[in-house]
Amino acid sequence: MLRIENSNELYILDPSFDRRKTYQFSEIFDHLTTQEDVYNNIVSPMVQDVHTGYNCTVFAYGQTASGKTHTMEGNLESSESGLCKDAGIIPRVLSDLFDLTKAWLVSHCRTKTATSRCPTSRYTTRRFSTCSPSVDSVGKINQSLLTLGRVITALTEKAKHIPYRESKLTRILEDSLGGRTRTTIIATISPSTSSFEETLSTLEYASLAETIENKPQVNEDFQRGSLLEVWMSGVLEMFEREIDRLKEQLTCATTGKGVLMKEDDFEYSCH
Repeated sequence: MLRIENSNELYILDPSFDRRKTYQFSEIFDHLTTQEDVYNNIVSPMVQDVHTGYNCTVFAYGQTASGKTHTMEGNLESSESGLCKDAGIIPRVLSDLFDLTKAWLVSHCRTKTATSRCPTSRYTTRRFSTCSPSVDSVGKINQSLLTLGRVITALTEKAKHIPYRESKLTRILEDSLGGRTRTTIIATISPSTSSFEETLSTLEYASLAETIENKPQVNEDFQRGSLLEVWMSGVLEMFEREIDRLKEQLTCATTGKGVLMKEDDFEYSCH
């Protein structure tokens, strides 16, 4: 039996041996919690952290069929009014990041029009990773989860060697576990008594993981200036050059002076 005491504490009771163990976490959500609630409470603040220059990771961990895919992806359908109410973390993150990027572009264009200079926007393309260890399709779920468990244990025991490189999953998550990334692990569990051992194992690992100390740092690239700002400035400059080139071609064509072509295009047309 699984019972949630409050938003930070739950206990699990083994019906066979009358074992009871209590766990405490930063946030606990029950089966009535909506996708929007999870996103607004956990992930939305992390999107703002990305905005200020941090790398962030949201990681779903749990047994098969416990809700990882539902939590991370949910219903991917959308309508003219926006995302489906059952949309998971990934589509919501992408939607928010797109809105931030769009806002930056609007601000950039307005500023450039007014001052003919690049703005000092604070938006950045820091990395936002969303990961669910659902690798059943390649038959490596057990190896990946076992290695993840060893990594978590090694980190909590402050071992000298952390086996990050023993699986692709833990290599991807190396900076997210014990590194400079702001990380949230969402442990998904089943209330079914037939899944007691798996649920207990997930809670144990989640409890250990909460003791891991990351040291989030603003990305060095952000300190030197927004990568998005640099990249988008380059893209806009490229478009401006292309517009100038097309204007020159139009002028040549309308004044009877021929057609202006790049050297490479001219050589290609001669073959």
